Amino acid sequence: MVTIVLASGSRTSLAALLRPIENDLGLDRTVLSTAAALTVLTYGLAQPFVGTLAARVGARRVMIGACVLTALNGVGVASATEPWQLYLFAGIVPGLTFAGASSVPGAVLLAGWFTLRLGLATGIMSSAIPAGQSIFVPLGTVLLPALGWRGTYLLLALAVAAIAVPILALLVREPPRPVSGSGETTTQRPGLDVWLVGIGYFGCGFSDQFVSLHLVALATDSGLDPLLGAGLTSLLLVVGIFGSVASGPFADRVAVRLMLAALYLARAASLPLLFFAGPGPGIAALRCSRSCSGRRTSRIRRPAHGWCAIGTALRRSGR
Repeated sequence: MVTIVLASGSRTSLAALLRPIENDLGLDRTVLSTAAALTVLTYGLAQPFVGTLAARVGARRVMIGACVLTALNGVGVASATEPWQLYLFAGIVPGLTFAGASSVPGAVLLAGWFTLRLGLATGIMSSAIPAGQSIFVPLGTVLLPALGWRGTYLLLALAVAAIAVPILALLVREPPRPVSGSGETTTQRPGLDVWLVGIGYFGCGFSDQFVSLHLVALATDSGLDPLLGAGLTSLLLVVGIFGSVASGPFADRVAVRLMLAALYLARAASLPLLFFAGPGPGIAALRCSRSCSGRRTSRIRRPAHGWCAIGTALRRSGR
């Protein structure tokens, strides 16, 4: 979970650096928006490879490699001067590293170790993503005046490897493989349900990632102080943490499809409130929008696919 907090926070820290990068390099907002689009696209496309790799060589090794690459990529962003460099180091590579250090390898580990309360465990793991965002966005805003955007991004990227790699190497263990002939070895091929979940995640990712990236800049453009905007973003993401944890045991007890349908409808209904974001009453609109868009999760369907197929199932959904 600590690794996912760090990986998510490092990737999202770009939201706090959006306007400083634009002002320093004389870039249009389109450049960084394109870089963010490349991050989300690469993150989705990398899932098939990450899921397969985690199942074959182990989720821990995949996550360690992704954390090391995150630190190396921080050097690339800190030395960027041209748009193509931002497309590569602030767009494509972060998508690869976040894919390798987040939900898919984490779910492979959980599905191998947890039996009865997998929904709760998955909810806690999913809460790490908004937790990382809620920490790194205001942290980046605080560090920005002293270190500049280059030093801030580099420091946060190095922190991922410095903290996560020792934790993964010393504390995380791969789950035991099922013995040949046990019930876990018989798995079904992921079917239509996985593809439908993938479509839902597509809509979730589209609304969540782009709104999160521009939220601080939106608050600043609307007349709010940058630190207040970052703090407000952090506060709102805390709602996502509680939503993720609460949805886990809830998904163990009710029909998951009904819960997901209700959550996606609430997310869609809340997005138009962003048009009213700004000082005064606009803060309430911003708070309500992000509260309804907090990240939630669904129960991993181990009985249908077996834990060894979790990587394959999640890679098909693009989670």
